[in-house]
Amino acid sequence: MDQMMPVQGGSPAAGSGMGTNPRQASDEEQALLDKTVAKAYEIIYEMKTAPAFLQTLQGNGNPDRGLALATTQTIATVAQAAERAGQTLPGNVLFAAGKEVIEDLADLSAEAGIKDYSKEQDALDGAFFQAVDDFRIMMSQNGRIDQKAYQQDLNQLQQMDGSGKLEQVLRGLAASDGSPGGQAREADAPF
Repeated sequence: MDQMMPVQGGSPAAGSGMGTNPRQASDEEQALLDKTVAKAYEIIYEMKTAPAFLQTLQGNGNPDRGLALATTQTIATVAQAAERAGQTLPGNVLFAAGKEVIEDLADLSAEAGIKDYSKEQDALDGAFFQAVDDFRIMMSQNGRIDQKAYQQDLNQLQQMDGSGKLEQVLRGLAASDGSPGGQAREADAPF
């Protein structure tokens, strides 16, 4: 599964690949991404937590919000597990993992009859950016985000959105993934 990863690391938006030159992930970055996503899938599909994810996806009647929340909770849990194991996940890996997780959760939402995102890319994109913002708020509250860098990243995203480049980049990222959901589920995550 080849991923487009950003040239720079750092905050989730800065390391998001949203720049004009996303690059191929290094083997080390790809391995870390695969392990991160595998750990996320373990959390989502564990028999004890799967019913809670389905309830969260319903979002109290707002499935887009539920999708964002489920994604944020999953990535935050994986990041915290990695931290407890002595490993800090870079922003670009968290961002790319979040993209894969939200797509998988969107498929789960459709399979559960909650909402089918296959023809609602804008709703999926909106939920993804809500998840990114929720994650930023969570990390900010924990003192783990450089607010100045975040503001620069947000300004860049807003400029790209205004010019139409953001949608092109997001669609390019989705097209470059090309991997079937769950391919990394069997990987043995170190954290």
